[in-house]
Amino acid sequence: MRASTRKRLFPKRLDLLAATAVLGALCAGAFVAATLRAPWSPKRGLGLVFGIAAAVCFVVAMAYPARRPRARPLRNAEDWFQAHVYLGLLGMVLTLVHAGFAWPAGEMGWALLLASGFTTLAGLGGAFLQKALPAAAAEGLRVYAMHDRIPGLVADTRTQAEQAIEGAGEALQGLWEERLAPRFAGPEPRWSYLIDVRAGREDDLSPLRRLAPFVEAEDRERIDRLIVLFTTKLELDAQLRLQRVLRAWLAWHVYPGAALLGLLVLHVLGFLVY
Repeated sequence: MRASTRKRLFPKRLDLLAATAVLGALCAGAFVAATLRAPWSPKRGLGLVFGIAAAVCFVVAMAYPARRPRARPLRNAEDWFQAHVYLGLLGMVLTLVHAGFAWPAGEMGWALLLASGFTTLAGLGGAFLQKALPAAAAEGLRVYAMHDRIPGLVADTRTQAEQAIEGAGEALQGLWEERLAPRFAGPEPRWSYLIDVRAGREDDLSPLRRLAPFVEAEDRERIDRLIVLFTTKLELDAQLRLQRVLRAWLAWHVYPGAALLGLLVLHVLGFLVY
């Protein structure tokens, strides 16, 4: 991985990361000290305090979609995002302390643990993807397009390729019909693009490059044009896969988060009533 990519993947706010780690360690230390004096209970004392703190962290973190520009003390979208990430992570730590680092005893406890854990892990994974995928695209691709425009742009490249192949010799026409035309038929968002945005590109272009020395000058010009168009098409395919993953991740994070919020409300109401 290139140094510039590693730099972009590195946490932007080391102070917030350090503060979260210190607070988590202090909470764990408080749990150990409290259990030396009396049995731990999530329903009273420090156990209850940590439960309330965890709920507050999650609720504030979930306010991220409702953020307002220049809202103080979070002045911009980046501040809101950092607060969203680290408050969610701290809320998960507080949840574990609240439960006494023990497996839940009932269905509600299990539901809360699974929802909070899944939401937190999905959020951390999404934060990584939001940094890693655009960084990989910026370094490995020359073409950028919005998700909804990519199918139309792929169709445009096919039209231009069909125009470029008009009047070509038999060998180039045969290569087009057998191998290239199906590849230009529509988007092909391969999963391998998540590992390498240029995955398979040289293998895809090699038939054109191998043919170039054996055709007339006019067909060599056509081959050069096809290489440019095919490269553009492959980059659009890679963009589509990266953007689809980012869109899919959002659903995996938002819906469990909404379920977690509902479970928190039920949990608090159940505690107050019973």
